[in-house]
Amino acid sequence: RLWWLACAFVPSSLLVGVTTHISTDIASVPFLWALPLILYISSFILVFSKRPALSLSQSNRLLPMAVATAAFALFSNIQLSFFLAIPIHLLTLFLAAMVGHGAMAADRPEAKRLTEFYLIMSLGGVLGGAFNALLVPLIFNSVIEYPLMILAILVLRPGLRWMGQGRTRVWSLTAALALSAAAILHFTFGGDPSAQFTYRFIAMISIVAIVMSANSKLGPVIATACTFGISALANPSGAGVQDRSFFGVVKILELEEIRVLKHGTTQHGAQFTAEDKALIPSTYYAKGTPIGEVFGGYEGAGNVGVIGLGTGSVACYARAGQAYTYYEIDPLVARIASDPQYFSYLSECTPDAPIILGDGRLSLASEPEHKFDLLLIDAFSSNSVPAHLMTVEAVDLYLSRLSDDGVLVMHISNRYMDLSKIVARIANRLDVPALYQVHLPSEADGHGYAVSASQVVLLARSTSALAEFENNPDWHSLESDGKRPWTDDYSNVIGAIIARHRR
Repeated sequence: RLWWLACAFVPSSLLVGVTTHISTDIASVPFLWALPLILYISSFILVFSKRPALSLSQSNRLLPMAVATAAFALFSNIQLSFFLAIPIHLLTLFLAAMVGHGAMAADRPEAKRLTEFYLIMSLGGVLGGAFNALLVPLIFNSVIEYPLMILAILVLRPGLRWMGQGRTRVWSLTAALALSAAAILHFTFGGDPSAQFTYRFIAMISIVAIVMSANSKLGPVIATACTFGISALANPSGAGVQDRSFFGVVKILELEEIRVLKHGTTQHGAQFTAEDKALIPSTYYAKGTPIGEVFGGYEGAGNVGVIGLGTGSVACYARAGQAYTYYEIDPLVARIASDPQYFSYLSECTPDAPIILGDGRLSLASEPEHKFDLLLIDAFSSNSVPAHLMTVEAVDLYLSRLSDDGVLVMHISNRYMDLSKIVARIANRLDVPALYQVHLPSEADGHGYAVSASQVVLLARSTSALAEFENNPDWHSLESDGKRPWTDDYSNVIGAIIARHRR
């Protein structure tokens, strides 16, 4: 009974772990969660069929290879493209489900005990999901459940010797030595960028060991654990404060001159630690960036709205007579940004500004029309802007909350999708002017976190509101390609990803 429970528990937990990873650290895509669920359910259909298209022994052999690719994709200083990362993680989930459910199906009892068998199978699935949703956020402060369940499914592979003989043991030892070498490198150089190539080379040795020790049960477990250990040592983001909420993992990194806030793999702002520079906005909000230009040039009295708090960097652009309101969905981010021991932008520059918790679009809908003279949409979900903030209806709502001469600023930087075309189509549908700027930092900008590359779009209810920016050669008119804009009923994320890779 415990064996059946474990075989159902691990794939279920892995399903939630993979879904969390790809939807927060790769792309916040509507219905992306359906792909891992389809593969998970398909594994039941296959393993319980009379002639499975993929046998348990075949899944057993293929799983270590898939795990090796997943370990490579999860390595801390490697960024894979959307079209490569997603298939790797989905394949790993599918083969893991085939092994777990296949082992359970192969051990199912006689007909009179099948009711009990299916009950335990269902219970294992429920417990696996509940473990990730309820217990993991309380136990861990990082998204460790995915690699943890990868190790667990390797342990569950049936019909294999625990340790194997000969070269299997040699490869396990090699992986352990690779981890030791990474530890020496870490204590010598830490997360120094110059050492990253060496970390990758060492990691490749342990990744190869996963495949080469596949004929044993513990060999791939040891090699995979060593690979994850090397990744942790190589990660320059590993130091500092780290916490977790329902919305993901938030890290505060203590670097040489600057303190950085990260959500998943996305930078949410930073602050210089030196007192004389502490209140100078940095990263996407520095004075030379598009957002810095807009906020720095706004000198009149009025209301300013910010959806997506981050570290609260734009607070230090506030002037007398300006009332700031922040909208943030993650209470953990709000708590960190408000705590001066971490970041002092809010406490020093806008100490009385309200922070409204909840979905920014829904919160903004409760505000009166024409309230804001300047409105910033800067709501990243790890690597992506949530799609529901990029629709015709959403932008129409934002514009309705602007004054006649108000300006809407949309931060659309993205590693996977070209969102400029999406905003251009929306602006065309709403018949409003739009300007676009891509900012790339120069060597003169100094520290890598001082000024960050960014893509920003300005929209307004009237052309006159953007007049001062139209004369600036850095801002370009954003023209629609005539294709269908995103709405609450329609979005084409794959098209945006393809457009990004064609650029």
